[in-house]
Amino acid sequence: MAIRWDKLTVKAQEAMQRASELASQRGNPELLPLHLLVALLEDREGIVLPVLEKIGTGPQAVLAQAGAALERLPRVSGAAAQPALSPAAQRLLDQAFKEAGNFKDEYVSTEHLLLAIAQQGGDAAQEVLAASGRYLRRHPQGAAGGARLRPGH
Repeated sequence: MAIRWDKLTVKAQEAMQRASELASQRGNPELLPLHLLVALLEDREGIVLPVLEKIGTGPQAVLAQAGAALERLPRVSGAAAQPALSPAAQRLLDQAFKEAGNFKDEYVSTEHLLLAIAQQGGDAAQEVLAASGRYLRRHPQGAAGGARLRPGH
Protein backbone atom coordinates (compact mmCIF):
# COMPACT_ATOMS: atom_id res chain seq x y z
CA MET A 1 0.00 0.00 0.00
CA ALA A 2 1.37 3.39 -0.98
CA ILE A 3 1.81 6.20 1.51
CA ARG A 4 -1.09 8.62 1.32
CA TRP A 5 1.05 11.76 1.49
CA ASP A 6 -1.97 14.03 1.14
CA LYS A 7 -3.31 12.72 4.46
CA LEU A 8 -0.12 13.44 6.44
CA THR A 9 0.56 16.78 8.08
CA VAL A 10 3.60 18.67 6.82
CA LYS A 11 5.53 17.65 9.96
CA ALA A 12 4.58 13.99 9.47
CA GLN A 13 5.67 14.17 5.83
CA GLU A 14 8.97 15.72 6.89
CA ALA A 15 9.48 12.97 9.47
CA MET A 16 8.84 10.25 6.86
CA GLN A 17 11.25 11.95 4.45
CA ARG A 18 13.93 12.28 7.13
CA ALA A 19 13.45 8.61 8.10
CA SER A 20 13.98 7.61 4.48
CA GLU A 21 17.11 9.77 4.32
CA LEU A 22 18.45 8.17 7.50
CA ALA A 23 17.92 4.68 6.11
CA SER A 24 19.55 5.62 2.81
CA GLN A 25 22.54 7.36 4.42
CA ARG A 26 23.16 4.39 6.68
CA GLY A 27 22.92 1.85 3.87
CA ASN A 28 19.86 0.21 5.41
CA PRO A 29 17.78 -1.61 2.78
CA GLU A 30 14.48 -0.90 4.54
CA LEU A 31 12.88 2.08 6.23
CA LEU A 32 11.99 0.83 9.70
CA PRO A 33 9.99 2.31 12.58
CA LEU A 34 13.34 2.92 14.27
CA HIS A 35 14.33 5.37 11.51
CA LEU A 36 11.04 7.17 12.01
CA LEU A 37 11.52 7.35 15.78
CA VAL A 38 14.96 8.93 15.29
CA ALA A 39 13.51 11.39 12.75
CA LEU A 40 10.78 12.39 15.22
CA LEU A 41 13.32 12.82 18.02
CA GLU A 42 15.61 14.95 15.86
CA ASP A 43 12.85 17.48 15.15
CA ARG A 44 13.46 20.21 17.74
CA GLU A 45 10.36 22.17 16.66
CA GLY A 46 7.84 19.33 16.71
CA ILE A 47 5.44 18.05 19.36
CA VAL A 48 7.27 14.79 20.10
CA LEU A 49 10.00 16.21 22.35
CA PRO A 50 7.59 18.21 24.54
CA VAL A 51 5.27 15.21 24.80
CA LEU A 52 8.07 12.93 25.95
CA GLU A 53 9.32 15.56 28.40
CA LYS A 54 5.79 16.02 29.74
CA ILE A 55 5.51 12.33 30.64
CA GLY A 56 8.95 12.32 32.25
CA THR A 57 10.96 10.68 29.48
CA GLY A 58 14.25 12.27 28.49
CA PRO A 59 14.17 12.63 24.69
CA GLN A 60 17.97 12.78 24.44
CA ALA A 61 18.32 9.46 26.27
CA VAL A 62 15.72 7.88 23.98
CA LEU A 63 17.54 9.34 20.95
CA ALA A 64 20.85 7.88 22.18
CA GLN A 65 19.27 4.44 22.61
CA ALA A 66 17.60 4.65 19.21
CA GLY A 67 20.89 5.69 17.62
CA ALA A 68 22.64 2.70 19.19
CA ALA A 69 19.90 0.42 17.84
CA LEU A 70 20.35 1.94 14.37
CA GLU A 71 24.04 1.04 14.52
CA ARG A 72 23.10 -2.63 14.87
CA LEU A 73 20.96 -2.70 11.71
CA PRO A 74 22.23 -4.55 8.63
CA ARG A 75 23.78 -2.43 5.90
CA VAL A 76 24.12 -2.97 2.19
CA SER A 77 26.74 -1.42 -0.02
CA GLY A 78 26.71 -0.59 -3.68
CA ALA A 79 24.20 1.47 -5.61
CA ALA A 80 22.38 4.00 -3.48
CA ALA A 81 18.84 2.79 -3.82
CA GLN A 82 15.83 4.25 -2.08
CA PRO A 83 15.12 2.07 0.97
CA ALA A 84 11.89 0.11 0.77
CA LEU A 85 9.17 0.62 3.34
CA SER A 86 9.43 -2.37 5.67
CA PRO A 87 6.33 -4.38 6.62
CA ALA A 88 6.73 -3.06 10.18
CA ALA A 89 6.79 0.54 8.93
CA GLN A 90 3.69 -0.13 6.84
CA ARG A 91 1.90 -1.53 9.90
CA LEU A 92 3.00 1.56 11.83
CA LEU A 93 1.52 3.85 9.17
CA ASP A 94 -1.69 1.83 9.12
CA GLN A 95 -1.91 2.17 12.91
CA ALA A 96 -1.20 5.91 12.71
CA PHE A 97 -4.12 6.31 10.30
CA LYS A 98 -6.33 4.35 12.73
CA GLU A 99 -5.21 6.61 15.58
CA ALA A 100 -6.06 9.69 13.54
CA GLY A 101 -9.48 8.17 12.81
CA ASN A 102 -10.04 7.39 16.49
CA PHE A 103 -9.52 11.07 17.26
CA LYS A 104 -11.62 12.06 14.25
CA ASP A 105 -8.58 13.86 12.86
CA GLU A 106 -8.47 14.35 9.12
CA TYR A 107 -4.68 14.12 8.92
CA VAL A 108 -2.01 11.91 10.46
CA SER A 109 0.32 13.97 12.63
CA THR A 110 3.60 13.23 14.33
CA GLU A 111 1.76 12.46 17.57
CA HIS A 112 -0.23 9.76 15.74
CA LEU A 113 3.06 8.37 14.43
CA LEU A 114 4.51 8.36 17.96
CA LEU A 115 1.43 6.58 19.32
CA ALA A 116 1.71 4.00 16.55
CA ILE A 117 5.40 3.41 17.32
CA ALA A 118 4.55 2.89 20.98
CA GLN A 119 2.06 0.18 19.97
CA GLN A 120 4.35 -1.79 17.64
CA GLY A 121 4.89 -4.83 19.83
CA GLY A 122 8.18 -6.62 19.26
CA ASP A 123 9.66 -3.76 17.26
CA ALA A 124 13.02 -2.16 18.13
CA ALA A 125 11.53 1.38 18.12
CA GLN A 126 8.79 0.36 20.54
CA GLU A 127 11.36 -1.39 22.74
CA VAL A 128 13.49 1.78 22.87
CA LEU A 129 10.46 3.78 24.02
CA ALA A 130 9.49 1.11 26.55
CA ALA A 131 13.05 1.02 27.92
CA SER A 132 12.59 4.63 29.01
CA GLY A 133 10.30 3.26 31.71
CA ARG A 134 7.25 5.07 30.39
CA TYR A 135 4.48 3.78 28.21
CA LEU A 136 2.45 5.98 25.92
CA ARG A 137 -1.26 5.66 25.48
CA ARG A 138 -4.05 7.76 24.12
CA HIS A 139 -5.45 10.52 26.28
CA PRO A 140 -9.11 11.00 25.39
CA GLN A 141 -9.27 14.75 25.97
CA GLY A 142 -5.87 15.93 24.94
CA ALA A 143 -3.53 18.05 26.96
CA ALA A 144 -1.82 21.39 26.66
CA GLY A 145 -0.48 22.00 23.20
CA GLY A 146 -2.79 19.43 21.68
CA ALA A 147 -0.78 16.48 23.00
CA ARG A 148 -2.97 13.45 23.44
CA LEU A 149 -0.38 11.18 24.97
CA ARG A 150 0.30 10.40 28.58
CA PRO A 151 2.11 7.75 30.55
CA GLY A 152 0.35 4.42 30.64
CA HIS A 153 -0.39 2.70 33.89
